[in-house]
Amino acid sequence: MIDVRNLSFSYGVSPVLCGLTFTVEEGGLTALLGCNGAGKTTLFRCMLGMLPGYGGSLTLCGREIRRYRARELAQRIAWIPQSQTPAFSYPAFDMVLMGTTGQTGLFASPGRRQRETAMEAMERLGIAHLAGRSFLHLSGGERQLVLIARALAQQARVLLMDEPCASLDFGNQSRVMAQARELAHSGYTVIMSTHHPQHVLSYADRVIALSGGRLLKSGTPDEVMDEALMRTLYGIETAFVDSPVGRIVVAGRTA
Repeated sequence: MIDVRNLSFSYGVSPVLCGLTFTVEEGGLTALLGCNGAGKTTLFRCMLGMLPGYGGSLTLCGREIRRYRARELAQRIAWIPQSQTPAFSYPAFDMVLMGTTGQTGLFASPGRRQRETAMEAMERLGIAHLAGRSFLHLSGGERQLVLIARALAQQARVLLMDEPCASLDFGNQSRVMAQARELAHSGYTVIMSTHHPQHVLSYADRVIALSGGRLLKSGTPDEVMDEALMRTLYGIETAFVDSPVGRIVVAGRTA
């Protein structure tokens, strides 16, 4: 699906990505784990075709990302940002409907088919009842689900989720992550950046750990997640404990 080989990128003379090599297979939820400045957002921007000046190779379905036209790439990859505050108070349904713009002509208005697609996306996520409410008046968790619905309406099969649980409370984090996992297990390829090791343990099928723009480890959470990795990534001591709901990570003192 997505093949990364010796990928590098620099902002001026400052290297951000340094020789990354990994593969994301079709389907499942892959977590990009790392602290601030690890290169997660820059990697996403390369995948979205926003930073074509990278070195190495980055291919989607066997084709170099730089060879896709913007419209073609949008039909294959959808981006779900941390949050978004539109300039106008759009209804939630209109926010989702914006995801269908790639299915119409440049100056055409969305038709019945696009409106049905948008509503189907909202129904899938259980938020159809929010359709008429102002996006600006929704809770953080509701906004994030609307942004996920917009990505589904785009009808791309690869979903890039940029720290989807940033600033969300515990309950909304659980709801958003459960939806991400359900989408991944229903055939979407979900790639999620996160600062939360517990989200990786509880929801991810695969993890790619980054530090300083370099790949530290990759594999299943059981293979990758341990005390040594947490110490390297975050500079703290941790313990991994088996519980009735799975493995949990507990933070201790700073290293």
